[in-house]
Amino acid sequence: HAQPAAGRLVIAGGALERETETVWQALLENLPENGRIAVIPGASGEASQAAASMEQTFAWYGIPADRVDVIRLAMIDDPSTPDVNESLWLDNASSPEEIAKISEASVIWFTGGDQVRLTDLLLTQEGKDTPMLAAIRQQLVSGATVGGSSAGAAIMSCDMIARGDSLPALRLPVVRGHWRTERAESGALVMERGLCFFKSGLADQHFDRQARLGRLIRALSQTGMTDFPGFGIDENTALVVDLARETARIEGARSVVLVDTTSAAFKDGKKQSFAATGLSVSVMTAGDRIDLKDLQITPARFKTKIEAGSEYTDAAPRSGAGLAVPAATLEDDLGNELVDNRRGDRLERVSFGQGKHGVRFVFKRTKESSGAWGRNRAGRGRFTIIDVDLAIEPVRIEISRSYP
Repeated sequence: HAQPAAGRLVIAGGALERETETVWQALLENLPENGRIAVIPGASGEASQAAASMEQTFAWYGIPADRVDVIRLAMIDDPSTPDVNESLWLDNASSPEEIAKISEASVIWFTGGDQVRLTDLLLTQEGKDTPMLAAIRQQLVSGATVGGSSAGAAIMSCDMIARGDSLPALRLPVVRGHWRTERAESGALVMERGLCFFKSGLADQHFDRQARLGRLIRALSQTGMTDFPGFGIDENTALVVDLARETARIEGARSVVLVDTTSAAFKDGKKQSFAATGLSVSVMTAGDRIDLKDLQITPARFKTKIEAGSEYTDAAPRSGAGLAVPAATLEDDLGNELVDNRRGDRLERVSFGQGKHGVRFVFKRTKESSGAWGRNRAGRGRFTIIDVDLAIEPVRIEISRSYP
């Protein structure tokens, strides 16, 4: 294939299964006949083991081990290799031998683990590019594909989400850098500098499994940009970015959530008072495409637009939270309860932990909202949901018995 003016990114949300062919094919589809793959396991606490697992995955897809180069870059010794001390790879971001492997690679893959390890390894103490990171950028500009899963996805953005859980992220002050502080252990949002391969938005991963919508929105409020979107990528799913065309497509088993902040207003005052209005939330699934310049979404060909008045469901949306409310993905919630529901105009979800402070997510279908639905080749029904309004507000929780 002709090499594009710039390469591509495959940003996977974690827990990427070997059998999820569409994601791996997206990673490998521009690999030349005898092209080489570089695996960077520096995020992992078991670097050699993580690299060996990737060699097995690539062998599954027909790439022999002699075309896969393990980049010896790590912080922690892998206990599974008693004869090798991987912690001695700490300074290899300046190693000519390791950089030469990068310079020959058509595909560069970052394994999962701890994203802060990767940024500490590939950025200098002054925040500048190490020689290895400069080589990766050069390969990307020359048409290579750079991908990563979990921690390998978190590093893609210019601002990086380093730590944090959704509810504490919405209630506690944000930590910038110094993530090892006690406050960071509370679950507060921790922001650090990423490697800035993906400049069109802020990426978050393990999105569905870890319920990270609130975390992503709080992080977006910290970027200082009023029109900077967020992409929440589910496990076993990837956002595949064509940098030359500034477009992306979704591959994999679950969904990618787009949070558009163009019309958003944030209130980030005293402790436990974060609020947001005017957010626009969309959900994309496999086959959907997005223009990263204007955030226009094109549903997959197998989906049919949901026309007003012909929605499948005709029931009041089920709002609430807890064990008595059926668990659902954001795709199912916004699809079944709002966009594909004749009576779907407002959906509320409340989250709270210990104490009396919580948050309420209020989703609304507006005249700008739309959706599409269809069955994929496996026969599973999948939604595309576009431009559902979202507000987040702090609430005080009072629980008492309703009987004597």
